[in-house]
Amino acid sequence: MGTSFRFAWATSMLLLGSGCEGVNEGPATLGPRPPPEAGPALSAAYVAQCARCHGERGEGTTITFPRLPGRARDEGSFIARVRGGGGPMPAFDESLISDADLKSDFAVLLQLNP
Repeated sequence: MGTSFRFAWATSMLLLGSGCEGVNEGPATLGPRPPPEAGPALSAAYVAQCARCHGERGEGTTITFPRLPGRARDEGSFIARVRGGGGPMPAFDESLISDADLKSDFAVLLQLNP
């Protein structure tokens, strides 16, 4: 065997051996999962007053309790519908859900249920 062959063989073994470091350390594991994206949140008043009929995300539960914001495509008509009620839905005054919460919830519902 020539000197250049021995040098090449020794270099190859050295490189192969260095790549095996840590082989017996066990399987690789992934870290903990990141928390799911929270996304837009509906108000506590929505959860307390509306979610039982319209669903936690306004997805609707039946034809009687439709997806929100439903046919109300503007904030004013949405608030008027909540304040005035109609059909099986009772009216909700400001002591139950504030105008600020209704405005915020309308914007969130448009994002959740475009």
